[in-house]
Amino acid sequence: MSASDERISVSIVGGRIGGLCLAIGLRKYPHLNVHVYEAAASLGEIGAGVSIDPNFERALVVLGPEALSAFRKHATPRGRKGRRQPHPLPEESLGMQSVHQAHFLDELVKAVPVEGTHFHKCLEILEEGPAGVTLCFKDGQSTVADAAIGADGIRGHTREYLIGEELVKARFSGSVVHRGLVPMEAAVEVLGKEHAHNCTMLCGPETEQ
Repeated sequence: MSASDERISVSIVGGRIGGLCLAIGLRKYPHLNVHVYEAAASLGEIGAGVSIDPNFERALVVLGPEALSAFRKHATPRGRKGRRQPHPLPEESLGMQSVHQAHFLDELVKAVPVEGTHFHKCLEILEEGPAGVTLCFKDGQSTVADAAIGADGIRGHTREYLIGEELVKARFSGSVVHRGLVPMEAAVEVLGKEHAHNCTMLCGPETEQ
């Protein structure tokens, strides 16, 4: 921590959904000085939808109302209600729901102060020392924090630092997932409301029926 700021400094590497949710949750505590370092020029997301299960929604409740409202504002509501759940759901929860990544992220960005976000910060070196954790970025700048948290993805430097260069390499598991987006109207026309308005997984040779 700096001489002028006695708060515990926390550097979050990565400004996507995970990093921003964490920043929102940590900023509730006045003894923490939280900063987010994102490699891209601005906070944004290119991707399809993500499914949010009740456990994730419980985590959003703990993180704070900003995180929860960011999800619920754009979540696709379920058509099924009153189904038995193994554990109590958060208030007003409808169970498993989906949300477009970009829309979710846009709302999360609004809850993180501008002064706490830093762009064009591609992490290259991560070192621990007596003064704390030193983060060196590709643009030549660096910062020292009491704690650094990696939210920079599967190819991020924080994972490489923790588990080693060889173990961090992605290996093909033999499974392939094809993802895509279709307008809801088209989904209803093909699948019907029951499947289109609910999180549904169809497996097996008879799924076309």
